[in-house]
Amino acid sequence: ALASLVDNGAIAQSVIDELGDQLPPLARIPANLLERVSGEIVTGPDNRTQADLIRITARAPDPALAAAIANAWGKYYVEQVNAVYGQVPGDVVASVQTELARIPAHPPGWAGIPFLYSNASS
Repeated sequence: ALASLVDNGAIAQSVIDELGDQLPPLARIPANLLERVSGEIVTGPDNRTQADLIRITARAPDPALAAAIANAWGKYYVEQVNAVYGQVPGDVVASVQTELARIPAHPPGWAGIPFLYSNASS
């Protein structure tokens, strides 16, 4: 259920409002930005679901912009989840932060993954 909340037009609009001109013109349309962002539940090394971790991935013309989109999306995603389910207790936040610290910043083979962006106007 939590991963399905990543695909949200209100979050897209908040990210657009925050990043503004950093985004290519076509990505400033919520429906277009939604196509460039995905979310999935993170699985542990034993392939068991870690239900409290959601990986948000963004595609953009360059890695820095992809990171900015994913980070902003994560921020507004947390606000959305908290609005739907209520505030998260501090011990749960601490637990998630501890788990996040254990996850490598980039998965194996990450350097070979291109950052994609399709521009219909070119």
